[in-house]
Amino acid sequence: MALQKHRLDKEIKDYLDRLAKCYRGTIESVSGALELRGPYVPGHHQRVAEFAQAIARGMRLSDFSIEGACLAAYVYDIGLVSMPFSVIQDSEQLTGLSLTLYRNYPQISYDILKKVDFPWPVADIVLQHCECYDGSGFPRGIKGDDILIEARILAVANALEDLTSHMAFRNAFTIKQALDEIKFHRASKYDPDVVDVCLKLFNEEGYKGKQNKDEPIFQKNGCHR
Repeated sequence: MALQKHRLDKEIKDYLDRLAKCYRGTIESVSGALELRGPYVPGHHQRVAEFAQAIARGMRLSDFSIEGACLAAYVYDIGLVSMPFSVIQDSEQLTGLSLTLYRNYPQISYDILKKVDFPWPVADIVLQHCECYDGSGFPRGIKGDDILIEARILAVANALEDLTSHMAFRNAFTIKQALDEIKFHRASKYDPDVVDVCLKLFNEEGYKGKQNKDEPIFQKNGCHR
Protein backbone atom coordinates (compact mmCIF):
# COMPACT_ATOMS: atom_id res chain seq x y z
CA MET A 1 0.00 0.00 0.00
CA ALA A 2 2.80 2.39 0.90
CA LEU A 3 4.53 1.74 -2.43
CA GLN A 4 1.31 2.28 -4.33
CA LYS A 5 0.65 5.55 -2.48
CA HIS A 6 4.19 6.74 -3.23
CA ARG A 7 3.73 5.96 -6.93
CA LEU A 8 0.36 7.74 -6.97
CA ASP A 9 1.82 10.81 -5.23
CA LYS A 10 4.62 10.94 -7.79
CA GLU A 11 2.17 10.70 -10.69
CA ILE A 12 0.10 13.55 -9.24
CA LYS A 13 3.21 15.69 -8.73
CA ASP A 14 4.43 15.00 -12.27
CA TYR A 15 1.01 15.93 -13.64
CA LEU A 16 0.93 19.20 -11.68
CA ASP A 17 4.46 20.03 -12.84
CA ARG A 18 3.46 19.47 -16.48
CA LEU A 19 0.35 21.60 -15.96
CA ALA A 20 2.38 24.44 -14.46
CA LYS A 21 4.85 24.29 -17.38
CA CYS A 22 1.92 24.44 -19.77
CA TYR A 23 0.58 27.56 -18.04
CA ARG A 24 3.99 29.21 -18.14
CA GLY A 25 4.63 28.30 -21.76
CA THR A 26 1.24 29.60 -22.88
CA ILE A 27 1.63 32.84 -20.96
CA GLU A 28 5.13 33.44 -22.31
CA SER A 29 3.85 32.94 -25.86
CA VAL A 30 1.06 35.45 -25.28
CA SER A 31 3.50 38.00 -23.86
CA GLY A 32 5.74 37.59 -26.91
CA ALA A 33 2.78 38.37 -29.17
CA LEU A 34 1.98 41.47 -27.09
CA GLU A 35 5.53 42.74 -27.49
CA LEU A 36 5.24 42.50 -31.27
CA ARG A 37 2.31 44.93 -31.20
CA GLY A 38 3.18 47.20 -28.30
CA PRO A 39 5.91 49.79 -27.77
CA TYR A 40 8.17 47.32 -25.96
CA VAL A 41 11.52 45.86 -26.89
CA PRO A 42 11.74 42.05 -26.87
CA GLY A 43 11.95 40.59 -23.39
CA HIS A 44 10.05 43.42 -21.65
CA HIS A 45 7.63 41.12 -19.83
CA GLN A 46 10.35 38.70 -18.82
CA ARG A 47 12.30 41.54 -17.22
CA VAL A 48 9.23 42.75 -15.35
CA ALA A 49 8.69 39.17 -14.16
CA GLU A 50 12.31 38.92 -13.00
CA PHE A 51 12.05 42.17 -11.06
CA ALA A 52 8.75 41.01 -9.55
CA GLN A 53 10.22 37.66 -8.56
CA ALA A 54 13.26 39.23 -6.91
CA ILE A 55 11.12 41.66 -4.91
CA ALA A 56 8.61 38.95 -3.92
CA ARG A 57 11.43 36.72 -2.71
CA GLY A 58 12.91 39.63 -0.77
CA MET A 59 9.53 40.06 0.91
CA ARG A 60 9.53 36.35 1.76
CA LEU A 61 6.30 35.56 -0.07
CA SER A 62 5.38 31.91 -0.53
CA ASP A 63 6.51 30.08 -3.66
CA PHE A 64 2.86 30.02 -4.74
CA SER A 65 2.52 33.81 -4.50
CA ILE A 66 5.86 34.36 -6.25
CA GLU A 67 4.75 32.18 -9.15
CA GLY A 68 1.48 34.08 -9.42
CA ALA A 69 3.25 37.44 -9.47
CA CYS A 70 5.63 36.20 -12.18
CA LEU A 71 2.86 34.88 -14.39
CA ALA A 72 0.81 38.06 -13.98
CA ALA A 73 3.86 40.07 -15.08
CA TYR A 74 3.80 38.31 -18.45
CA VAL A 75 0.20 39.29 -19.24
CA TYR A 76 -0.55 42.38 -17.14
CA ASP A 77 -1.20 44.48 -20.26
CA ILE A 78 -3.10 41.99 -22.41
CA GLY A 79 -6.00 44.46 -22.49
CA LEU A 80 -3.90 46.81 -24.62
CA VAL A 81 -4.67 44.63 -27.64
CA SER A 82 -7.98 46.51 -27.83
CA MET A 83 -6.33 49.96 -27.80
CA PRO A 84 -5.33 52.08 -30.82
CA PHE A 85 -1.57 52.03 -31.29
CA SER A 86 -1.38 55.80 -30.77
CA VAL A 87 -2.81 55.34 -27.26
CA ILE A 88 -0.29 52.64 -26.42
CA GLN A 89 2.66 54.56 -27.84
CA ASP A 90 2.00 57.78 -25.93
CA SER A 91 0.42 56.42 -22.75
CA GLU A 92 2.25 58.87 -20.45
CA GLN A 93 1.16 61.88 -22.50
CA LEU A 94 -2.57 61.18 -22.76
CA THR A 95 -5.44 63.49 -21.80
CA GLY A 96 -9.23 63.52 -22.09
CA LEU A 97 -10.98 60.63 -23.78
CA SER A 98 -7.72 58.94 -24.74
CA LEU A 99 -6.65 58.85 -21.09
CA THR A 100 -10.05 57.47 -20.05
CA LEU A 101 -9.75 54.78 -22.71
CA TYR A 102 -6.24 53.86 -21.59
CA ARG A 103 -7.23 53.64 -17.93
CA ASN A 104 -9.78 50.98 -18.79
CA TYR A 105 -7.17 48.49 -19.99
CA PRO A 106 -6.68 46.74 -16.61
CA GLN A 107 -10.41 46.00 -16.56
CA ILE A 108 -10.24 44.66 -20.12
CA SER A 109 -7.25 42.54 -19.14
CA TYR A 110 -9.20 41.21 -16.17
CA ASP A 111 -12.23 40.36 -18.33
CA ILE A 112 -9.97 38.35 -20.64
CA LEU A 113 -8.00 36.54 -17.94
CA LYS A 114 -10.86 35.73 -15.56
CA LYS A 115 -12.06 33.13 -18.07
CA VAL A 116 -8.87 31.13 -17.45
CA ASP A 117 -9.03 28.88 -14.39
CA PHE A 118 -5.57 29.72 -13.03
CA PRO A 119 -4.52 28.27 -9.67
CA TRP A 120 -3.25 31.80 -8.90
CA PRO A 121 -5.31 35.04 -8.74
CA VAL A 122 -3.70 36.25 -11.98
CA ALA A 123 -6.75 38.16 -13.22
CA ASP A 124 -7.10 40.06 -9.93
CA ILE A 125 -3.39 40.87 -9.79
CA VAL A 126 -3.58 42.27 -13.31
CA LEU A 127 -6.74 44.24 -12.52
CA GLN A 128 -5.08 45.93 -9.53
CA HIS A 129 -1.55 46.58 -10.79
CA CYS A 130 -2.33 50.22 -11.73
CA GLU A 131 -3.87 50.99 -8.35
CA CYS A 132 -1.83 53.31 -6.12
CA TYR A 133 -1.07 52.79 -2.46
CA ASP A 134 -2.75 56.11 -1.58
CA GLY A 135 -5.90 55.31 -3.59
CA SER A 136 -5.17 57.62 -6.54
CA GLY A 137 -4.75 54.82 -9.09
CA PHE A 138 -7.16 53.11 -11.47
CA PRO A 139 -9.48 51.50 -12.44
CA ARG A 140 -11.21 51.25 -9.01
CA GLY A 141 -9.27 53.61 -6.75
CA ILE A 142 -8.62 51.05 -4.02
CA LYS A 143 -5.67 51.59 -1.69
CA GLY A 144 -3.26 50.13 0.85
CA ASP A 145 -3.71 46.54 1.88
CA ASP A 146 -6.92 46.32 -0.18
CA ILE A 147 -4.57 45.91 -3.15
CA LEU A 148 -3.16 42.40 -3.48
CA ILE A 149 0.49 42.23 -2.44
CA GLU A 150 1.36 40.65 -5.80
CA ALA A 151 -0.21 43.65 -7.57
CA ARG A 152 1.72 46.08 -5.35
CA ILE A 153 4.92 44.26 -6.27
CA LEU A 154 4.03 44.22 -9.97
CA ALA A 155 3.46 48.00 -9.88
CA VAL A 156 7.03 48.61 -8.70
CA ALA A 157 8.55 45.98 -11.00
CA ASN A 158 6.74 47.43 -14.01
CA ALA A 159 7.77 50.99 -13.10
CA LEU A 160 11.41 49.95 -12.79
CA GLU A 161 11.38 48.27 -16.21
CA ASP A 162 9.52 51.16 -17.88
CA LEU A 163 11.78 53.82 -16.40
CA THR A 164 14.95 52.04 -17.54
CA SER A 165 13.61 51.57 -21.08
CA HIS A 166 13.83 54.08 -23.93
CA MET A 167 10.49 55.70 -24.77
CA ALA A 168 9.43 57.83 -27.74
CA PHE A 169 9.21 60.90 -25.47
CA ARG A 170 12.25 60.35 -23.23
CA ASN A 171 15.53 58.49 -22.86
CA ALA A 172 15.95 55.58 -20.48
CA PHE A 173 16.72 56.36 -16.87
CA THR A 174 19.77 54.86 -15.23
CA ILE A 175 19.04 52.33 -12.49
CA LYS A 176 19.92 54.96 -9.87
CA GLN A 177 17.59 57.53 -11.43
CA ALA A 178 14.79 54.96 -11.66
CA LEU A 179 15.23 53.92 -8.03
CA ASP A 180 15.21 57.58 -6.96
CA GLU A 181 11.96 58.12 -8.88
CA ILE A 182 10.35 55.08 -7.28
CA LYS A 183 11.56 56.18 -3.84
CA PHE A 184 10.04 59.63 -4.45
CA HIS A 185 6.62 57.99 -4.85
CA ARG A 186 7.03 55.73 -1.82
CA ALA A 187 3.74 55.54 0.14
CA SER A 188 1.89 57.47 -2.59
CA LYS A 189 2.02 55.44 -5.78
CA TYR A 190 3.84 52.47 -4.27
CA ASP A 191 3.66 50.33 -1.15
CA PRO A 192 6.50 51.57 1.11
CA ASP A 193 7.45 48.02 2.12
CA VAL A 194 7.75 46.98 -1.53
CA VAL A 195 9.84 50.04 -2.33
CA ASP A 196 12.14 49.39 0.63
CA VAL A 197 12.76 45.80 -0.48
CA CYS A 198 13.39 46.94 -4.06
CA LEU A 199 15.94 49.52 -2.90
CA LYS A 200 17.62 46.98 -0.64
CA LEU A 201 17.98 44.50 -3.50
CA PHE A 202 19.97 46.96 -5.57
CA ASN A 203 21.75 48.99 -2.90
CA GLU A 204 22.65 46.24 -0.43
CA GLU A 205 22.28 42.83 -2.05
CA GLY A 206 24.10 43.33 -5.33
CA TYR A 207 21.36 43.08 -7.94
CA LYS A 208 22.38 44.67 -11.22
CA GLY A 209 20.40 46.83 -13.58
CA LYS A 210 20.08 46.29 -17.32
CA GLN A 211 23.41 47.08 -18.91
CA ASN A 212 22.42 45.28 -22.09
CA LYS A 213 18.95 44.18 -23.20
CA ASP A 214 20.40 40.83 -24.25
CA GLU A 215 21.98 40.08 -20.88
CA PRO A 216 20.19 38.78 -17.77
CA ILE A 217 19.12 41.52 -15.36
CA PHE A 218 20.02 39.60 -12.25
CA GLN A 219 22.90 37.35 -11.37
CA LYS A 220 20.41 34.90 -9.86
CA ASN A 221 17.95 32.76 -11.79
CA GLY A 222 14.81 34.20 -13.35
CA CYS A 223 11.27 33.05 -12.84
CA HIS A 224 11.88 29.53 -14.12
CA ARG A 225 12.82 27.26 -11.29
